[in-house]
Amino acid sequence: MTLVFSDTLTPSEDLDNLAAGRLVTATVGDRTFVVVSADLAYGRTSGFAVAELKDNGALTPIDTIGNASDLLAGREFLSQGLDVLEKGNAAYIYAQGGARPGGDALNGQGISVLKIDANGTLSEIQRLGLDGGFSSTVSQNGIDPAVVKSRGNDFLIHQDHYSDALVSFRINDNGTLKQKDTTPDNNSVGNAMDAITKAGVGFVVSHGPYQTAPIEVHKVSGKGKFEKVFELDPDEPLLFNRVIVDIKL
Repeated sequence: MTLVFSDTLTPSEDLDNLAAGRLVTATVGDRTFVVVSADLAYGRTSGFAVAELKDNGALTPIDTIGNASDLLAGREFLSQGLDVLEKGNAAYIYAQGGARPGGDALNGQGISVLKIDANGTLSEIQRLGLDGGFSSTVSQNGIDPAVVKSRGNDFLIHQDHYSDALVSFRINDNGTLKQKDTTPDNNSVGNAMDAITKAGVGFVVSHGPYQTAPIEVHKVSGKGKFEKVFELDPDEPLLFNRVIVDIKL
């Protein structure tokens, strides 16, 4: 396969001074968009930018949010994760991030739900965090939130930073989230995680933050309930004396 350069976006000229971090693609109708999360690095602002990916590979900047006048002021999304769900005539971006109110240390972490419409316009439609009515916080370890379908329903899975438990949310028809279940607070699942649908059922594979943690598999019911169905002992050769930093399914 031959790679051919198509286009580039610069923070100062195209991304409203955002320092690019994670990115996802989303298709709405017949248009494909690239959504970029951003950090406060290098004196730039945090938030999100969206550009349209053209058929020839060119990128056209469309929208940015994340300056001092909106709800994302002071929130960081560089080292945390993103996932996307395309639903109806819109796509929904689920972002784990943190806040630095007044320049304080990272706290007030949570999940921001953003909607991207057919024109590529971004809007934050929900926030779950210390400042948004959800008492838990999310990982600082860069664990990506994972969208998974089970028994015909869509769920978002993420990991709670303080307890290292997995948390499931039902994704409503309008893209918003409603919490459904958590795993026990046992510090065994908080380092790497991903989800997949097999034969119509959702599964989450996770590994804890320590070398002594097993790899666990949880089944997600059609109501978002977790059931642990498998555990790989840390003494197995695959895991022994190893620190797993990521899982992809």
